[in-house]
Amino acid sequence: MIVEEPMGAVCMGLNIDITDDCGIMGAVCVIKQKTFDLEELVSMGLHVVGKINIDITDDCGRTCLHGAACSGKVDCVELLLKTGANISQLDVEGRTPLHYAAAHINFQCVSILLDTGSNVNITDRRGCTPLHYAAASDPDAKSQKQSDLHLYLYKFLGIIAAFHKKLLDAAATDLLRSGARYSPAHLAAYNGHSDALNVLLGCIMNLDIRDYHGRTMLDLACYKGHHECVETLLLQGATILVQDGQTRRTPLHAAALNGHTECLRLLLETADDNNIVDCTDSFDRTPLMHAVSNGHAANGHEECVDAMLHNGADISIQDSLGRTSLHLAAACGQVAILGALLLTGPLPSIEDRRGYCPLHLACYNGHDGCVEVLLEYEQHKVFSGNLFSPLHCAVINGNDSCTEILIETLGDSIVNCTDTKGRSALHAAAFSDQCESMQLLLTHGVSVNYCDKTGKSPVMLAAANGHAAAVELLLENGADLSFVDCDKNSALHFACAHEHENVALLLLDKIDDSGTINLPNAEQKTPLHLACKYGLVSIVQDLISKGGNVLAVDENGHSPALACAPTNRVAECLAIVLAHMPFSQPPNNTFQRRNRSESSPSAPFGATRTLDNPGSPAGIGSPAGSVQDVKEHSGSYQSSDSEFY
Repeated sequence: MIVEEPMGAVCMGLNIDITDDCGIMGAVCVIKQKTFDLEELVSMGLHVVGKINIDITDDCGRTCLHGAACSGKVDCVELLLKTGANISQLDVEGRTPLHYAAAHINFQCVSILLDTGSNVNITDRRGCTPLHYAAASDPDAKSQKQSDLHLYLYKFLGIIAAFHKKLLDAAATDLLRSGARYSPAHLAAYNGHSDALNVLLGCIMNLDIRDYHGRTMLDLACYKGHHECVETLLLQGATILVQDGQTRRTPLHAAALNGHTECLRLLLETADDNNIVDCTDSFDRTPLMHAVSNGHAANGHEECVDAMLHNGADISIQDSLGRTSLHLAAACGQVAILGALLLTGPLPSIEDRRGYCPLHLACYNGHDGCVEVLLEYEQHKVFSGNLFSPLHCAVINGNDSCTEILIETLGDSIVNCTDTKGRSALHAAAFSDQCESMQLLLTHGVSVNYCDKTGKSPVMLAAANGHAAAVELLLENGADLSFVDCDKNSALHFACAHEHENVALLLLDKIDDSGTINLPNAEQKTPLHLACKYGLVSIVQDLISKGGNVLAVDENGHSPALACAPTNRVAECLAIVLAHMPFSQPPNNTFQRRNRSESSPSAPFGATRTLDNPGSPAGIGSPAGSVQDVKEHSGSYQSSDSEFY
């Protein structure tokens, strides 16, 4: 039944103590919506028919007084208190009506509740007092009430403190120890409530009190960019060079991090020590580094950088990774900031802990604008530091615009530069299948068959990683498939060992002589052995049709047919059976019987070194890079290249 008038509901005998589906009591709804009927409801319900329990709670533990205080219904609050409502009733979160009135900036309700004896120091489950909520709340429409509310709360804090023979500052300190993660002053500074902060600072002796993360009020105000609060705190004498408890950042770091130029200028103008601009955090980063790495022009970080450079910030300081502000600007693509840093004066190309210069980082991340700016300075036109050069960095990620700038500026001679393992830029591009970068290098004269220190050519790396497009491009430009590495593995060996059928077929289409097809590696395995081992049916057929030797034996005396066996012992069993078949003649070199007496206990009969048994005695002293390690060799390239990342 729907009743428009609450008085009619009571007269009809409805129980307004019942809660709805959301757990909200009918009386609370009346208080929030129709305050003019409350007095008549109370007089009828409470004193006449006893139908209203004034302290009944909803599912959240809130009474009518909580609702009235939250809504700012002064008449309702007064009437409820007059009829005996419990002023100290806690909801499920441990909050009193005073918490709600303070949080919603309802000054008159706060005044009435305090005059009635509400405890201003009571804390909720989060350890927050009403003052915490007042400090954190400041709706624009109630900004004037905010200041009045704080004055009134602190008036009562003074009364309570005097009653307990404590000063007002001691009461504020008690608030800090209430269990809350922040003090009211921290909340005011964080939310930019400068008027409220002024009131609170008048009652706090220590302006450098810390929150649970070790941050001061000045740190929080700088982090959020509230320059009025920053100015207030600095005028009161707040310390600038205070490090927090987590990253040991200072207010300078906090302001620079988010590009708050005005806050940063206030700090720099107030500081007595000019060297404060180069203070460092736990990662040895300066405020300048934070401004460089975290922002762009739209967020004011360029102005922050200019302000710090104007105050003498040192751009040569290195962080814990050895990177300077130049490194960070180049890595983040901050072209304008990088230009401003370079204009401060000549600075040699500084290397980080891994030997990388700003040019390495700009090329790796594809920031061609930064590459152009750096190459305007002579000290950056020479490849220095890590031999995995800026050109390697550009091509491995396919940053062709950076590659073009490098070649145009420094000349074609750089295309054949090598890293510590003897790999050229073409090796890096082939490894990551960057065909456009490869074409660019080939156009400028890079050697297509240049081998690194392990004897691997670019086509071997492309084949090992299954990059068919890269293999095809290299073959079109004269890649020699007869080349073998230090373990005598050819590109065809790599393709078969890594089970890249499409690449192996592509290679076979370009091979005409049976000599290349039957090349044995250091373990005397031909590509046919590997194709049989990994079950590459189409490759086996193609190899045999092109003259693959089915009778070739590896170092264990196994033919390609025996390579099909899953293990070395199974292969030897198969050889024994085949040797005793009535329709076959014992092959001469297919199986080599080993003397049991010569075998060690850990080496069972017929144990040999194969792809699946690299640790057997027969493998001791064999080349470290044999075919069973082909994949590991490929991995070593990955590992080596990833040293840059």
